[in-house]
Amino acid sequence: MEQNSELNSNIEQKDLLADDAYINNHFVYATQGQRFLNYLIDNILMRYGLSYLTGIAIGTLLAVAAPEFLNNLADSESNWTIGMLLVGLLVGILNYIVYYTICEKLFRG
Repeated sequence: MEQNSELNSNIEQKDLLADDAYINNHFVYATQGQRFLNYLIDNILMRYGLSYLTGIAIGTLLAVAAPEFLNNLADSESNWTIGMLLVGLLVGILNYIVYYTICEKLFRG
């Protein structure tokens, strides 16, 4: 037991975050074109893909589970009621969480 603790105390751990050579050799910066392409892909998939599908899914769930609530949202005098804004905000937050969680998991990143 004592020998193991002595060996562990003698071994110094290398701080990889403080080592400039490690950072310079292991990370590749994206070019301006790659960042722009990622921006376009993220916006197209978020705005036209995931947001549309999530909106349809939530609208369908609300129509089945709470049709009176959905009718109250749609029949109000102004189009931008607090309820509609709240539903839109929740849909947007859900979209970002799902999209970026999937992207980070798939692209290890």
